[in-house]
Amino acid sequence: EMTGVNLHISHLKAQGELNWHKMENLLEMIEQARLQGMEVTYDLYPYTKLNTLLMALLPCWAQDGGVDGIIARLRDPEDKNKILHDLEPIALKYGGWANIVVASCRLPENSWCEGMPIRDIAVTQGISEGEAFVKLMIGDKCGIMAVCSCLSDANVEQALIHPLAMLCSDGKILCNTGDLSAGKPHPRNYGAFPRFICRYVREKGSLSLEDAVRRMTSYPAQKIGLHHRGILKCRMKADILIFDAEKIKDNATFDNPHQYASGIGTMIINGVVTVYRGRHTGARAGSVLNCRDGCLE
Repeated sequence: EMTGVNLHISHLKAQGELNWHKMENLLEMIEQARLQGMEVTYDLYPYTKLNTLLMALLPCWAQDGGVDGIIARLRDPEDKNKILHDLEPIALKYGGWANIVVASCRLPENSWCEGMPIRDIAVTQGISEGEAFVKLMIGDKCGIMAVCSCLSDANVEQALIHPLAMLCSDGKILCNTGDLSAGKPHPRNYGAFPRFICRYVREKGSLSLEDAVRRMTSYPAQKIGLHHRGILKCRMKADILIFDAEKIKDNATFDNPHQYASGIGTMIINGVVTVYRGRHTGARAGSVLNCRDGCLE
């Protein structure tokens, strides 16, 4: 409000059961800010579980100095005891140890624990959850990614269908074969956008198909200044996805996340057919995006 800078919240959530009741008030605050002339928008993904580095559970003071600083503190008996003391309420915010699941590890020798909750890992090793956390952090050099169940389904739907919401995947480049198929990453990497249409348009009827598509295309493109993308119009960049609205469906799950969605036929990137009838054509027509013209030629 004081600076006049636009605010985009990425990603809107009421995290932890103790905070679930705050979503209504949060949306009202955003609406009020906009009525007062502030540009406030937000995005979110259509899942009740989040994905983050396990070291995000550390108290802020323990994260100083990056990986080397963290590991040094975890190995220092006094600092470790302080961390273990501060860790418990933070773990509750992320759903508790039974709902904090190892998704992927940096080092191959630690892959045995992928897909396991911290609580189960602790039981397997005969130690406390906090001690198991510390052991994992040191043993994998802070590289562990975790999936945490800590959001309310009602909150997610309320925020998703609000007029100001735009969709995101918060994902990264993965593949169901080769090196990029390792671990058990969040299924949003494969299914966020198909899930949005399948669940909230076709199954629940919470949004029209046109509005859902807008929240995934023109709305976010305009927000970040990609002025030549996001809508079908002459002289715009031709990024086009052709799908069957009655069949599109996310297939990726938390147990088996490396699965592509169904119901998608053809994808055109920068005017070049890149996926045809569900198969990659071998074309590499993508380009680095920027906010001046939507594409670096």
